[in-house]
Amino acid sequence: MKLIAAVVVPCASKKRVPAANGLSASSLPIDAQALVEREWLNRLSDAQQGCPAEELYVGPTFRLARKVALDADAPVFVVSAGLGLVAGHTPIPGYDLTLDPRDKQSVAKKVRGRFDRAQWWSSVAGGPFATNWPEVFARDGLVLMALSQGYAQLISSDLEALAPAQQQRLRLFGLGIEKAMPATLLKQVMPYDDRLDAILPGTKTNFAARAMGHFWRAGPPMTATGADHAFVERLLAEHKAPTVVHRPRLDDEQLIKRISQHLRTTSGIQRILRRLRDEDRVACEQRRFTRLYHVAVERKARRGMMAERAA
Repeated sequence: MKLIAAVVVPCASKKRVPAANGLSASSLPIDAQALVEREWLNRLSDAQQGCPAEELYVGPTFRLARKVALDADAPVFVVSAGLGLVAGHTPIPGYDLTLDPRDKQSVAKKVRGRFDRAQWWSSVAGGPFATNWPEVFARDGLVLMALSQGYAQLISSDLEALAPAQQQRLRLFGLGIEKAMPATLLKQVMPYDDRLDAILPGTKTNFAARAMGHFWRAGPPMTATGADHAFVERLLAEHKAPTVVHRPRLDDEQLIKRISQHLRTTSGIQRILRRLRDEDRVACEQRRFTRLYHVAVERKARRGMMAERAA
């Protein structure tokens, strides 16, 4: 097995504890970006410490990445849009902030004018709960990173600024993240693609963590980037990507209607999601489905109350 210095993974929107008072993007005032950054950092400085970062986040991607870290006896580091780069052992408060402009907790909605993602990251990287990249490389061995395209773009400048010896220790995992990486780091991106689904089935959302886990468990004790790259290529060459089932994408009201129909005969959020995907062949991302499921349940309860009153 490879010697692992650290595992790096993005934060997750779902957390074990709710956001502390004032630590949500929606509670911030609308202002110039520099002032929004200052207000957020002031709130972080006043916040009470909570549980360790590695215990705060929940969700399949974080769970899979943490499993690799535990198996490899390596520390976890979290790339957080709200807190910066955080060591897993650092106690942090609950918070709710994202850079995704579609989310109601997007800090971009609080910035008057153009939102600069790089400037925001530079600001939170100096926050009270953040650490620095040298700590990630403090131990001997490889640094494994499971990244989405958005987070790869966010930290690409940081990775480009690393010393060449540190860059050589990186092993990067994620679909399409090579588009966000400078040329000097392209060889560090392990060549996993859809063929991984034939080995370790899962979702696009947790692809990076699945690839990292496969690499850790299947890889021989190599240290050279080229050798690791070629090893992954050989493993994938033995498999074919599964046939993709093209599911129609419905709007919110159409999905709520489908969910409501299933609620008549089926209970349990996961069972209904499976019926949507397996029987109806409908595309629905987990987070969106969860939101619409609760809407359908509330409407069902409201109809029941109205029927009781009418009776």
